[in-house]
Amino acid sequence: MPGLWTWFTVISALGLVGILWGQAELALSVTLAGAFVAAHAADRDPGLTSLHKLLSGVLVAGGATVFALLAFWLATQSAAVPVRPFAVGIAGGGAVLCLLTALRPFSDGLAAALFRTAEPTHALRLGARLVMMVLLFALPGWAAFPGVLDSLAESGRPLLDTGQLLGSLVGLSVLALGAVGFLVRRGARATFDRLGLRTLRPAHYGVVALGMAALYVLNAGTEDLQHRWFPDLWDHDQRMSRLIAGGLGLGGSLLLGVSAGVGEELAMRGALQPRLGLVLTSLVFAVLHVHYSWFGMAIIFLLGMLLGVIRDRTSTTVAILVHSLYDIAAVFAAGGAAR
Repeated sequence: MPGLWTWFTVISALGLVGILWGQAELALSVTLAGAFVAAHAADRDPGLTSLHKLLSGVLVAGGATVFALLAFWLATQSAAVPVRPFAVGIAGGGAVLCLLTALRPFSDGLAAALFRTAEPTHALRLGARLVMMVLLFALPGWAAFPGVLDSLAESGRPLLDTGQLLGSLVGLSVLALGAVGFLVRRGARATFDRLGLRTLRPAHYGVVALGMAALYVLNAGTEDLQHRWFPDLWDHDQRMSRLIAGGLGLGGSLLLGVSAGVGEELAMRGALQPRLGLVLTSLVFAVLHVHYSWFGMAIIFLLGMLLGVIRDRTSTTVAILVHSLYDIAAVFAAGGAAR
């Protein structure tokens, strides 16, 4: 299968770059892309099942280890957090569930439930594992993050820099391509169609303008409610936004918008939403922003729903433009700090 050698070269090169440059997100994204490529290859050629099982086993073991360590860390913290006992229980349960996904009946049932299919494939079982892990991470991750935020604030350094933004853009784009089986299950044209990447029509420019306006109204309205009724949560989210985007400058602000708009839309609305559906994809999108407060995550869920509707009614291309342009405008409007 010639496409596998191309993927092997790309993943090896990008993974090495991620490790040497300290770009953990890039290294993780291309590793997951490799796991999806192996899964698609095994769906087409049973002789490659061993490779798929090896990579899936690493994912299962890694997920279980992360949840177990998170449960231990939460259980040993002294600060009083009301939801901590529940978070510890979910993290511990997550470790067990990760291990259970190694069993075919469990992973088949999980994939059938999440992706509404009677015949789960290797790729769908892998996707179901990842979706389950992300959703289970919501409460434990949210409970753990306030302490991390304080440590980041004390360092005085922005959370993101140009290298990390580039790594995120490249990593998420490669992950989206791997998730849909580019060069293994699909050629270039079929991959573009599967991801919803289509040529813009004149009417789409109006949709982009309306979409940006809708995102602004939704975000501004919900932030005003948060400021009025949950000022502590509003302050937390503003601090987080400043850590993410503060001090990026003109080029960094533009790159932030492009990185989020292209990378996140390709992975979420392009690759995942057609299989997982609008609501669950928006929920996964929100959970991946667990560094915000629960109210901030709820806002991001609604923003994800709106972008998902735009993707369903038009294309991922339009959703990318709306997301990118809105994020860039928000960064400049806030003076270099935007959600």
